[in-house]
Amino acid sequence: MRKSIYIRYAYLFIAAVLVSLMLGILAGYYTFFKDYKEKLDQTLIEVGEEFIELYKTTPEESLESFFNNKTLFTYRINLFNEQDEVISYGSEFKNYTIQNTDIELVLKGETFSSDLYEWSDDPAERIVGLPLEMDNQRYALFISPDFPEEWNQLRHLFQIILFTVLVVGSILFSISATYLVIPIRRLTKATKELAKGNYDVHIKHRRKDEIGDLTDSFNHMTQQLHKLETMRQEFVGNVSHEIQSPLTSIRGFTRAIKDNLVKEEDRHKYLQIIEDESKRLSKLSEDLLKLASLDSEQHPFHPKMYSLDEQIRQVVVKSEPLWSQKNLKIDLSLPKVMIHADEFQLEQVWINLFTNSIRYTPENKKITISVYKYESVIKIIFKDTGIGIKSEDLDHIFERFYKADKARTRSFGGNGLGLSIAHKIVSIHHGQIKVDSEFEKGTSFTVILPIRQEV
Repeated sequence: MRKSIYIRYAYLFIAAVLVSLMLGILAGYYTFFKDYKEKLDQTLIEVGEEFIELYKTTPEESLESFFNNKTLFTYRINLFNEQDEVISYGSEFKNYTIQNTDIELVLKGETFSSDLYEWSDDPAERIVGLPLEMDNQRYALFISPDFPEEWNQLRHLFQIILFTVLVVGSILFSISATYLVIPIRRLTKATKELAKGNYDVHIKHRRKDEIGDLTDSFNHMTQQLHKLETMRQEFVGNVSHEIQSPLTSIRGFTRAIKDNLVKEEDRHKYLQIIEDESKRLSKLSEDLLKLASLDSEQHPFHPKMYSLDEQIRQVVVKSEPLWSQKNLKIDLSLPKVMIHADEFQLEQVWINLFTNSIRYTPENKKITISVYKYESVIKIIFKDTGIGIKSEDLDHIFERFYKADKARTRSFGGNGLGLSIAHKIVSIHHGQIKVDSEFEKGTSFTVILPIRQEV
């Protein structure tokens, strides 16, 4: 059976109060009553001794008036002689009957204390017996506090106080527990809405405690989930568009050739388009698989020491058909540099950055690649004199499928994943990649990597 947190806290509070009361009673008993009992017995002995001194100095004919003295109203007194005759003052000893053995003990000169008989810990029932001798006559004086009514009233007062504390505390706790439970119920309701796919849930609050922190974290989570959902939808849309566009071209030109609707002199042209679009689909599939592998954090990572400058030279050489076709000037500043990193992954970064520079740099322009070595890091800069990037697009340039100018970008080729892949690989190497650009004047990509990877 499910129990609400409200009921749990109510049970917890009542249990805590009951345990506290029990411990309080035990602590009070061992600290107050034990000490008070000892002091009370000593007080009774002192009062009894004072009574004996007063009794000795009182003429026999004044004994009755002495026993009726109002100064003795807080004590009960029994005075026994050797013939077991008793003179009593105050109320009777109700909870304990003075035995003949008790009287004989005191008549022999011994002091009697209720500590010898553990019949009660009630201060109102403490008894002390003292020997008294006067006119060659021995007496046994028994004295006890005579405030049972006041003591009972005091106990009732404490019981009322404890009961009031329990009742009022329970009411106040119920109110405070409601103050705690209400925001949790709101969070539960909002969580259910979130599970249904409603990412616009937002909980307003003014709390500055742990519940407030939890609510802030929930609101932040919903914002991030909303952002991720938007990115997912855009990603699916972009992938669908990137796949559908070349498939449409391939299907259209294939049907035209199949139905002999293409002139013989145009057949080679259309076949080339089909091949190019097939390559584009293949590249898209390859990049998507690479990103998925990098995101899974299970992508192979095998760092080793190798020559970074030589690797970048090889990338430039392999890409010569691309940049020579546009008659681009490649300016290299590559001092001898060794780096400890994953050679295969970083090669992909340099290929993506270099082909990106080639793609957006007009004919007869220049691309500069520079490497700088510092104490613990290496900085690599790819700078072109191409079309540049608008300032409002710089913050999104590493997002997947993001294209600053979609109309112009399509004419340049590319699927919008190259920079995302480069950014992910650099992050895996605990490095940074930054972009600086001035529209229509050129773009500069800067990669900063640690010289050695910690494995």
